Amino acid sequence: MLEEILRSSRFASRDELHFLLFKALPLSNGQKVSELKTYCTSNHFSIGRSFDETIKLLELMMFISISGGIIKINNDLFNPLEIEQPEEYFEQDAFVRNLILSLKRENAIRFFLKPDALRRDATRGLFYVRNSLIPVHYWGIRNLLISLGFFEQDSTLGSSNLLVRASNTELFETLVVGSLREEKRNHKRRITLAGLKNRHEVQEELGEQAESFVLEFEQHRLQGHPSIQNIQRISSEYANAGFDIESFDDLESVFANRFIEVKSY
Repeated sequence: MLEEILRSSRFASRDELHFLLFKALPLSNGQKVSELKTYCTSNHFSIGRSFDETIKLLELMMFISISGGIIKINNDLFNPLEIEQPEEYFEQDAFVRNLILSLKRENAIRFFLKPDALRRDATRGLFYVRNSLIPVHYWGIRNLLISLGFFEQDSTLGSSNLLVRASNTELFETLVVGSLREEKRNHKRRITLAGLKNRHEVQEELGEQAESFVLEFEQHRLQGHPSIQNIQRISSEYANAGFDIESFDDLESVFANRFIEVKSY
């Protein structure tokens, strides 16, 4: 389903989506999708241009299910009748959270937001995304997130970058950054020091001393980095990684991008 959705570069805007979720869907629960579309285009004409794609997206998010052309609301994930202040719905993170979780479930986050596209403003601690590194076929999702206020333009970052709204920083770090970081870890093949006991004991001792020195140097150099705890020695867990210390190039780096191989004699 995801590939079919990605062929579209247009989803409903924030206003159109609000109409669909809180005006149209409650009246059409258990009815034909075609009847819902007729109602939407009759009462909110502009939504007709993105109706089909938006319905597929809501189905991907499991807000609704469709069987035999009949639409059903999944009240466990979205019940419009229980939301007390629907006009403030998009000010919360429920919809965006479910959207990102859906992309994660489809293993699509790593294609939508690649690690190289993510940066962090060292002064404010806010994440931003390099717009040019978002693949073209994800522009529909990108535009939807802009419409919902998840991404926003910031004059200090220039027009080529999209700032993650401050109120969504924790959500972004947990679901997006955390997911990408976990994936990077899982791609590394592990081999412990147990397989390398043929090294001379003196060489091992000197190597450990040298790595501790470099680790302390990097921690001092990057004081103030929000993920300083991720500067670490990996040689004991990933002896075949080709390097010994994972660190960051600068204070704005989100993912480890400085890999140091320590040599001593």
